[in-house]
Amino acid sequence: MTREHADIDIAVWLRDRTRLAAFLSDTGWSHTPDVGEDGYTCYQRRDVRLEIAFLAQDANEHIYTSLEAGRGEWPQDSFGPAVAQLDGVQACLVNRESLVIDKSVARQDPETSAKDRADVANLLDRTTR
Repeated sequence: MTREHADIDIAVWLRDRTRLAAFLSDTGWSHTPDVGEDGYTCYQRRDVRLEIAFLAQDANEHIYTSLEAGRGEWPQDSFGPAVAQLDGVQACLVNRESLVIDKSVARQDPETSAKDRADVANLLDRTTR
C-alpha cells in the first residue's frame, strides 16, 4: 500500500457482473454509481467504498476493460502470479509496473492527479530498495 486509501479497487470479469451485483446486494452493499461510469461501477457499505473495473479478454488472451467507445487496455502481464488474502478472500494482485503505468496517465481532477503522483513516487521508491 502506498498511502491511506478511501476506497478499495478491484477488477472482475465482466461475465461475473450480474452474479457479483447480487452477492454485494445480499451482503449489505449499496450500488452507488458515479456519473458517467464507463467500464466500472461503485458500491458502498458503511464507510467503505468499492470501485469495480470489469475485465474482458480477446482472442489473443489480452485483458482489457470494455468501454462505450472501444476498450481500456491493461498493460501486458498486469495480472501476474502475485496473490494476497484478505478476510479469507484470495485474489490476484495487479503488478507494480501496471500500477505505475496507470497512475502516470494525466488526470483532469487535481486531487486525483496529486494522489497518483504520490503513488508513483512511492511505487518507484520501493523498486530501488
